[in-house]
Amino acid sequence: VKALQEAAKIIRSQGTMNVPGDFLLEASRTQLGLKWGDTTLFSRLIEGSFPNWEQVIPKKGTVKVSFDKETLMAVTRRASLCIADRVGTCKYRFTKDSCEVTSRTLGHYEFEENVDVKAMEGAEGFEISFNPIYVMDFLKASENDTVDIHLTTSVNPALFSCSEGDSYRYVVMPTRNQAK
Repeated sequence: VKALQEAAKIIRSQGTMNVPGDFLLEASRTQLGLKWGDTTLFSRLIEGSFPNWEQVIPKKGTVKVSFDKETLMAVTRRASLCIADRVGTCKYRFTKDSCEVTSRTLGHYEFEENVDVKAMEGAEGFEISFNPIYVMDFLKASENDTVDIHLTTSVNPALFSCSEGDSYRYVVMPTRNQAK
């Protein structure tokens, strides 16, 4: 990808009048070559295999909580305001039909609010902490009104997904230094 980006940069710098209509692209197991006009660009290909990214995505967990996206976004945003640095955490504690969201900065700010959940399976008494920035990143990108969080334990990655279809999935690693 970097080689093609570099080629595009070179072509733009040459101007459209100097770019020929024909390009020659050659690839071997170790190199990529691109030639146009008097310009030749070579790039070495990365050796090795790409990691199995599907292995990183957790399977749907034993705990599933469904939220109204805007409700979760609003409470997470408010909780994040009480965190002094970008590495702070918000704790999500699930009770019968709600979620208690807390955050704090020692000696300065504390936040605690209960919000309703749309649906919950196996979550009562479950606690987990996340960096609120990652939770809000998912919510900003989600186009659905309802989002699901699939959990297994408080230290394993959580799978955030859209309730309507599996078009968008997001993995968030919980933080271990949980807010009290």
